[in-house]
Amino acid sequence: YLFIHTSILRNLYVSLLSKEVNLPIEKWEDEGLRIASEKYLLENPSIIKTEKDYKMYFHDKENIYVATSSDGLNWQIIEKPIFTRATGPVIVDLPDGKLRLYFYPLDLGGPYKSAISEDGINFEIEEGIRFEPRKDSFASVEAIGHPQIIRVNNLYLLYFDNGASPTKLKATAVNNKCEFLYEENKGAIPEIHYAYSNDGLNWTYGGKVIKFKQVSIPDFLGGWSPGVLKVNDKYLMYFHVSRTRVITTQKGDVTNCKIEAVLDPLW
Repeated sequence: YLFIHTSILRNLYVSLLSKEVNLPIEKWEDEGLRIASEKYLLENPSIIKTEKDYKMYFHDKENIYVATSSDGLNWQIIEKPIFTRATGPVIVDLPDGKLRLYFYPLDLGGPYKSAISEDGINFEIEEGIRFEPRKDSFASVEAIGHPQIIRVNNLYLLYFDNGASPTKLKATAVNNKCEFLYEENKGAIPEIHYAYSNDGLNWTYGGKVIKFKQVSIPDFLGGWSPGVLKVNDKYLMYFHVSRTRVITTQKGDVTNCKIEAVLDPLW
């Protein structure tokens, strides 16, 4: 299953189903609305399958909640928050059957911390900091955005983007060719990074998973918000990209570039 957060209304999720087992998976069927709420925004979900059910952790403006499902399709939100004044939940299962939830405490201004639970509802906060940008092994990392963690046997892998947001673009002519520049973040390109850990507590930054560069249209400009899925013996990474178009006009030796449209992000 692939869950998609609607880009217009942030309190709705739809799911896509694929029956393909061979890679790459190209055909997806829209199954419609899976979970909706007028009370919560349902931001940044993290879903895990346990022995009893499925659990979806999400945050609204400043609290983390959990929703449960017996089939992964029909969800019931538990009204009591898991944590208050916290966002960015990421859930992972442990070898002993417990669950670890990583989260971003707002009152502390970050960095990411973690908590342990036996039932996925009641969590006990663990001591220490899990990962923090511009510190220790992550000294070269400016931001840790949209993290996702998977466990492969006893190895934990963290995937995240660098927090760059290509929301304000301009096109400029360089050597008579149009190139994109990001006005909002001083030229930073959204990129996907990774880190690894042997215990899920102490992390080492590994580098960039996918390196992007400013390219000519109509190719995509960077990637962010990664999601990793295991299919058979291989892993698929889905990530968020944006596309844009420019109008190029030539007058004598002068090339003029103008952005025509920035399309909705694609998954």
